[in-house]
Amino acid sequence: MPQIPFEVIMILMFVVFWWFFLRPKQKELQKAENMRKDLKKGDQVVTLGGIIATVHSVSDHSVILKADENVKIEFEKSAIARRIASDDEKK
Repeated sequence: MPQIPFEVIMILMFVVFWWFFLRPKQKELQKAENMRKDLKKGDQVVTLGGIIATVHSVSDHSVILKADENVKIEFEKSAIARRIASDDEKK
């Protein structure tokens, strides 16, 4: 029976590792990045700190969130964990 070269085994192990561990994480990060790019006024979001607020305005690197009637807080886009809903989806 022919012996499989060590290099081939290492390459196959790397491919399997990439396919099952790295690829899903890359997809998840890309999905989060797309969500942050698509934020618009009226979206309801949750920050990494657990604050639930509505998007008041969006710039290139930050988002101003309205947490209460008189409370507006500026966050980096990377601090947005997930989007709950937008005003359009609520109707």
